[in-house]
Amino acid sequence: MGAEPQKKDSHTLEAALGYSGSIWKATMASSYSLESDLVRDGDRRVKTQTATASFRPLDVLTIAPTLGYRADQQEWSGVRVDSPSVSLAMNYKQSQRLLISALGNFSAMRSSDRLINIENVGGKGILAWDLQQSRDWKTMLSVEGAYKRQINLATPSAQTEDLSGLLRLVLTPL
Repeated sequence: MGAEPQKKDSHTLEAALGYSGSIWKATMASSYSLESDLVRDGDRRVKTQTATASFRPLDVLTIAPTLGYRADQQEWSGVRVDSPSVSLAMNYKQSQRLLISALGNFSAMRSSDRLINIENVGGKGILAWDLQQSRDWKTMLSVEGAYKRQINLATPSAQTEDLSGLLRLVLTPL
């Protein structure tokens, strides 16, 4: 979204509200920032809203969705940048020795002048085993896979895509 101001004066107001029950938690947070660029003699207004939740329908399963929205208005240029996002995480602990974890996310960034129009999609999966605990060591083996894709609708040649995998062996002294 351009260069950050070199000299600025910032004021931020934030609020959050949380609820919880026996198997769930939810939080809503909001912030409003006013930044004055002392070099360009202009203001920038940033509004952010986030809603998070955590559901635990079973002792072994946790599901956590997150919704977010950010609006950045630059007074000196008149450009507004909107950035919505959503993610979903899941952890399943099948036993003391096996954990399955997955995360998926989507975010976008779009400017009112149409110079910025980017979408990000990603996901990650982890399968972790506690192989064996001895008196002195804890041994963990995990297999991880991840995918990321950035779709640049304003400049299609600038798109990126990444697929990765990782095999991890962790030896931890007790």
